[in-house]
Amino acid sequence: DFDAAFIFNDVIMKKVADVLKDDFYIAPVCTDNMIVSPVGLWKGTDKIAELHAIIRELTVKKEEDRTMLPEQLMMYSRELGEVSVEKKKKGQIAV
Repeated sequence: DFDAAFIFNDVIMKKVADVLKDDFYIAPVCTDNMIVSPVGLWKGTDKIAELHAIIRELTVKKEEDRTMLPEQLMMYSRELGEVSVEKKKKGQIAV
């Protein structure tokens, strides 16, 4: 069990990307829960705003004994083999 620390494990990240056959978004909800979703599911108008809303809703519904992480969306690139923080685009709803 790697908990949220799996994002620091290159082998696991590559395996996740291989299974999904896509780059993927990672959103930490707390120290032991992450949302992982293929980038391809969130292409199109307002789709990324929908993902941000889901992240916001999940982080609000936290358990009191959990350590919360910042509402932050990251993306793993299969081509680069690395994680980057997704920057807010102009006109995008802030997370």
